[in-house]
Amino acid sequence: MSTVVEWIVWLFEIDSDRIWHVEAVRFSVWLFIWSIISIICDCAVARWSDSKRCFLNPSVKEGFRATAGSYITSLVHSLLVSFRGIDHIRRTLPLPMDVRIQPPLNVDSFDSEAWLGPLKTNRIFMAYLLIDMVRVIIAWPKLGQYDFIFHHLGFMSVSIVGATTISAPFQFGWLIVGEVSTIFLNSRWFLIKLGYGATPIMTAANILFALSFFIFRIVIYTFGVYELYYSSQYLTRPNLVGRCMLIGGILIGYVLNIFWFKKIALLGFSKNQKEKGKTT
Repeated sequence: MSTVVEWIVWLFEIDSDRIWHVEAVRFSVWLFIWSIISIICDCAVARWSDSKRCFLNPSVKEGFRATAGSYITSLVHSLLVSFRGIDHIRRTLPLPMDVRIQPPLNVDSFDSEAWLGPLKTNRIFMAYLLIDMVRVIIAWPKLGQYDFIFHHLGFMSVSIVGATTISAPFQFGWLIVGEVSTIFLNSRWFLIKLGYGATPIMTAANILFALSFFIFRIVIYTFGVYELYYSSQYLTRPNLVGRCMLIGGILIGYVLNIFWFKKIALLGFSKNQKEKGKTT
């Protein structure tokens, strides 16, 4: 294990031992927390599915029981990190461009909530991604496929570089608020499974999902990438490998979001065409 740590320290040119001794413990705590939350959600879903109060069709119940716990955990995570991400943007946006991407490492700045806030959220986010990716692989392909794995791995690489070198707190903020759309995505899933797929509530959920995806994962992400083009010149703490992983991961995520939004738009367009065909 020590050899792996030494290799990562060399890879990203990390100077602070504090990062490993403290962050590893805090990350492990959140790994444990998400594991417990996941188990509790699975148990709650199983208990409800077996109770007399369960109104699900037998053909739907088995799939719901196997995957609903993961969606509830995802909903809890997306709510938590979305609110924190908005706060990170609020705190870091007024700062100069060079400080937004590469904070100074003196004590006063390091202890500032503008830097510590994203570090805390990063621990929450990374621990969740790891737990979620394990669940996706175990339940393959019910919870996600290869694009899902690439999304998680890309975000994990960006998070590792940013956290270990105390870099890109502003960029982390506008990346993590993309989870706002996940709130409505998970809401859609529950509405469909619970038999509300053809209701006005479902229509509202569809609109909110598409709108939030466009705003947070396309518009804000586009402005973020544009700003990154100019601010990346100040990114000096990670070495070349670290910078490539950080910037490359963000760009890959951007392409993936465009790919997903295209699928969302095509799905919505085809649905509208079918509805128009029924009314004519």
